Amino acid sequence: MKKRIVLCLLCGFWATLSLWAQNNPTGTLAGAVMDPSHAAVPGAKIIADDLTTGIVLKAASDSQGRFQIANVPPGKYNVAVTAKGFRGAVFQSVAIVAGQVYDLNPVLKVGS
Repeated sequence: MKKRIVLCLLCGFWATLSLWAQNNPTGTLAGAVMDPSHAAVPGAKIIADDLTTGIVLKAASDSQGRFQIANVPPGKYNVAVTAKGFRGAVFQSVAIVAGQVYDLNPVLKVGS
């Protein structure tokens, strides 16, 4: 009897979680930061600023220059990419759509 109650509670929890996920869809911002020779830029800082809500999301590129920001609320973002020894880049009004991945592959110029 206790097992059935626990099973029913778990089923209810998963159903609620599933409905919540459907009602709160998000997108993903991902890509790779490169230099002009297309070599990876590790440790680059990626900052996405929601133009409507002011939410700020951050990531850093890995050893291969890759980055990913998951669970991004849909909307338009200004995305800034900076790295030591490189000029920064800003991408304005990047549109994040629920259920989709926005592929951003910045090429940073050498300099400060």
